[in-house]
Order: sequence, then structure tokens, then C-alpha cells
Amino acid sequence: SKQQLAGIGISLSPLDGGNLLIANLVPGGPAALSREISRGQELVAVDGRLVKGSTVPQVIRLVLGPPGSQVLLKIRDEEGREREVAITRKAAPSPSKAPAAGG
Repeated sequence: SKQQLAGIGISLSPLDGGNLLIANLVPGGPAALSREISRGQELVAVDGRLVKGSTVPQVIRLVLGPPGSQVLLKIRDEEGREREVAITRKAAPSPSKAPAAGG
């Protein structure tokens, strides 16, 4: 049986510098509910792996994991401060209608 993967409800877009921009948060998703992450911040690393130079699909694969597990994101805010945020993955409500990326 194919294990279901869960995300944290963020969408990403590439930045010139090689990091990824948190372009959007899914309302009611784990990232939005955490209140630790905002649109416009940069994603620097996922579980200690730097995202610089990775494509959005590659990073989404790092973010996805078993429902209920935690993913550690390193976020850089608009002032350039970096911090780590742990978010618990949650399956999308209706996988049939959810976008393939799920993140």
C-alpha cells in the first residue's frame, strides 16, 4: 500500500538567490495555524538540508512526510533573522481534490 504523504500547507516559489520564497499559506493548514511562518519569508533549510539550488518539487518532497510527523524548517524573515520552526505534518482534507504537490 502506498503510504500517504502529508504536507504543511505552504506553496513555494523560487528566488534569485537560490532560496525559496514562502508564496502562500493554505488557510487552516499546519503552517498557517502555527503562526510561526508568514508569506514573504524565505525558506532556508528543511530538516537541516539547505534548499539553495534545489527546485520547488525537490523541496516539496523534503517537506512531505508521514502524517503526524514533524518537519523542521529554517526560515529567514524580512529583517534577515533566521530561526527554526517545527511543524507537524497533516494530511490534506480531501486527497482526491488536493493538488499533486500537496505542499
